[in-house]
Amino acid sequence: MQPVIHPPGGAAGEYAQLALRGPYVGCVGMCRYCYNHLTRPVERKQWGKARPLKSFKDRLEKDAAKYAGDARRVFIAFGCDPCQPLDDRHGLTAQALEILAGNGLAPHVLSKFGLAGARHFDALARQPRSRFWITLTTLEPTRAARWEPGTAPPAERVEALRLAYEMGIDTGLSLEPTIYAGETLRIIQEVGSLARHISLGKLNHMTLAQVRAVDPEIERPDWVRFLGEARFLLLAQGRRELRDPHQEPDPGEPTFYIKRDLRRAV
Repeated sequence: MQPVIHPPGGAAGEYAQLALRGPYVGCVGMCRYCYNHLTRPVERKQWGKARPLKSFKDRLEKDAAKYAGDARRVFIAFGCDPCQPLDDRHGLTAQALEILAGNGLAPHVLSKFGLAGARHFDALARQPRSRFWITLTTLEPTRAARWEPGTAPPAERVEALRLAYEMGIDTGLSLEPTIYAGETLRIIQEVGSLARHISLGKLNHMTLAQVRAVDPEIERPDWVRFLGEARFLLLAQGRRELRDPHQEPDPGEPTFYIKRDLRRAV
């Protein structure tokens, strides 16, 4: 069997130096831009039928022991949303956090399922290097439902981020993909104060035809203008731009990172 802790490559390596496979296979979020069902030989409907990864706990215990004490955070997770409703029944994400903590490994949770992630905040708060991030593509619930039909509404995700921030957890915003440039700028302005770090990227693996199949009114963004406006807003918030996504900022320092695909577009 493949290891469940692995060093991701390519664009995924900008998120984390270590990441989990699992704890689930598939995701009920059914995001229309999901890398897994757009670029891999898996049907979208089949991907939405999430299930626990086989022997996940045993495999994680074995791998975590190998990486025990590693300073790199463990990203949870690329292949699924760790806080999706399936986790209510199986509880594998809580088990993963416990196993990682027991081996001195810091978790980095990214979710679109809002307050479902709050059940893990006590565990995250006990590990000072842990992170909780949310993904936002829009603050408009109708647009979010079109692109991310099975996920929590944007307002609920923001509330989860607020709770994590108030608990002193290292919070972040993943503003990728950028679908509506104006909406992403609005998120920076209205939600940025709740995030210690903001990561900004473009919609990099969908063609314009695929995008317009979801929303016919979308126009190709002017990436040069967008990046200029976004960087202005981020710097105005007193953030430092990181050139290395894995650079450790000073405690509490607000930062941002521009993903490579966006920098290449300009």
